[in-house]
Amino acid sequence: MHLQYPQFLWTLSLIIIPVILHLFNLQRHKTIYFSDLSLLKSIEIESRKKSKLKNLLLLLTRIFMIACIVIAFCQPIFNTNPNSTNTNSSEIGIYLDNSFSMSRSENNQSLFNKAKNDVLDLINLYNQETNFLITTNKKSLNKSYSLNQEQAIDFIQRANLCGENLNLDQIFTIQKEQFKNKKIQNYWFTDLQKNSFTPTSSLDSSINTHVNLIYYENNSISNVSIDSIWFKENERKILVEDEIYVKVKNWSNSIVDVQLKLVINENELVTQKLIKLNHFEEKEISIKYLLKKEGVKKGVIYINDANLNDVVYDDKLIFNYSTIDRFKVLYIYDDSSYNKNAFSSLFRTVKEVEFKFLNINDGFSLSDLDCNLIILDELKQIPDNLSQNLRNQTIIFIPSVTSKSSIKNSNQFLSNYNITLKKSKTNKSRLNENYIDKDFFKNVFKRIEDNMDLPYFNSSLELSSDYKLKSILKYEDNQDFLVRATYNSNSLFLFTSSFQEKNSNISKHALFVPLMLKIKDYASINQQIYCELPSIKPISISSEINQSGQLLITSDESDKTTNSFYPTVKSKNGTTFLYTENQIENDGHYNILFRDSIIKTFSVNYNRNESNLDFFSIKDFETSLKNNELNQLFSLNEQFNKTQIKNIASLQARKDYWIYFVVLALIFIILEIIIIKYYEKSN
Repeated sequence: MHLQYPQFLWTLSLIIIPVILHLFNLQRHKTIYFSDLSLLKSIEIESRKKSKLKNLLLLLTRIFMIACIVIAFCQPIFNTNPNSTNTNSSEIGIYLDNSFSMSRSENNQSLFNKAKNDVLDLINLYNQETNFLITTNKKSLNKSYSLNQEQAIDFIQRANLCGENLNLDQIFTIQKEQFKNKKIQNYWFTDLQKNSFTPTSSLDSSINTHVNLIYYENNSISNVSIDSIWFKENERKILVEDEIYVKVKNWSNSIVDVQLKLVINENELVTQKLIKLNHFEEKEISIKYLLKKEGVKKGVIYINDANLNDVVYDDKLIFNYSTIDRFKVLYIYDDSSYNKNAFSSLFRTVKEVEFKFLNINDGFSLSDLDCNLIILDELKQIPDNLSQNLRNQTIIFIPSVTSKSSIKNSNQFLSNYNITLKKSKTNKSRLNENYIDKDFFKNVFKRIEDNMDLPYFNSSLELSSDYKLKSILKYEDNQDFLVRATYNSNSLFLFTSSFQEKNSNISKHALFVPLMLKIKDYASINQQIYCELPSIKPISISSEINQSGQLLITSDESDKTTNSFYPTVKSKNGTTFLYTENQIENDGHYNILFRDSIIKTFSVNYNRNESNLDFFSIKDFETSLKNNELNQLFSLNEQFNKTQIKNIASLQARKDYWIYFVVLALIFIILEIIIIKYYEKSN
């Protein structure tokens, strides 16, 4: 037994009051005159004994009355478990595993609902003065403070499955902050999935607690999951057959037939494909389809027969993309448009490409720069506002090799990429067939032969950089002719020589067309078709929109918990980013609205960490704990019925004794009254 509020013990000093009254009883005795005192001698001795006994009894009753009242205020409690002395039984720790693996069923009830019911039974076994510190996988919902019994019951009843995972170390870290170094009895309700509960020697075991772990399992484990989807080509087009790739995995030890169904914009496209998966087989398959309309495409691919799976959250994968109407190319020159005709002749013959040109001396607007590929051709002066407004674009940079001032100006632009152009070489040189990036020119050359007829250059520039650049083409002297670099989501293709006819024959060479088309393919937008919870990266939007409060994110699903919210808007290096800050909890399609108009759509999926249904048995987990010297932290319980929960809880159930001390104080008060009345009658 121990006192819950021992700080009240100082009031025991009040016992000195009846002691002082007893020792300093200053009652005066009256003198009565008798003619003969011999007859009163025996009466005097008897009265004196009665008076001493009366005062002693009154002193004891008053001392015990004050002591009982003080101890009652200290609230004495008793824990029936001899192994749990010094445990703070007024607070109980609980971890409820609400990961998707707990959605598996046993006897027509999900393991998660069984665990919730057991947690509620546990809470109800304690009295109303007990507080609870509850941890779930949903970090944003965990409280740093304790909940009373009513609040704890409401919290558990509201708990749902979520796409977040906590490993052993994370659970202990969260509970260590919640417990604040107090020794608290702890209960965990989990299925011991290996990807989260594998003990390690680096686990922080300094938490002052002992865990009663209640284990949940079902006998059959079967799961087929859609792991990921992707496109191999960057561009999405209409009226052209497209192909989406899907990775599917069978996590069970049986052979299964799976029917995949692809749906885009509800009824715009519906197609299916049947595949067979061997036990534990991972397979990449492709689904071909054709769309006829432009616009945003909201798609979902899912397993048509969900009865295959014990876990269903990974039966579908949501994605979206938009078809690009025209690929836009902007050619920027100054008064001397050296290569305008060469680029115009090329790109205006390419299907679905919009080619336009701009004289930099005439100025430009942001709408002019709304292009996928921008060609900067030997500009003598590059305005600062041009480089500042190039965002999420691919740039072809062709320098002037004759003017020192233009080289200096070029270096100012290239400094963002940590590149410097140096003095020009005037000796004629050709490209070297031994220094051709074969991956970049994939499907262009059947084979690269010695002494190939490659373009020549009468003069060129050398470049230097502190970073390792991606080299695509080189001269015969092993100096770079074409390199690729990135900065602020821009991709730069930098040439080190002029394309003017007096300097080179490249604009009329057979290499010119495939070279530019390969750069154009690279510049095609590789759209992010989905993102995964819980970590959603910042979403970039047009730099012209940066107004918080007018941007709203809404869900396509009206029944989802998150319907709409205002994101945090930040600008960085001229790009506007939206931060969702853990406000999205469910998968689905989400729309970004600006002044009630949709400006962008993105798709969210749960991560696939729970797909692998590999679990510890109690015995294996105990062995793993012993191997890592952590077995003293846990008591493992295979049974998960209500009786088992009661047995565990009863070991820690506290008994409150303050009411008994209040009753004793009342008894001592009554005894004092009886003593006083008794001696008054006897006198």
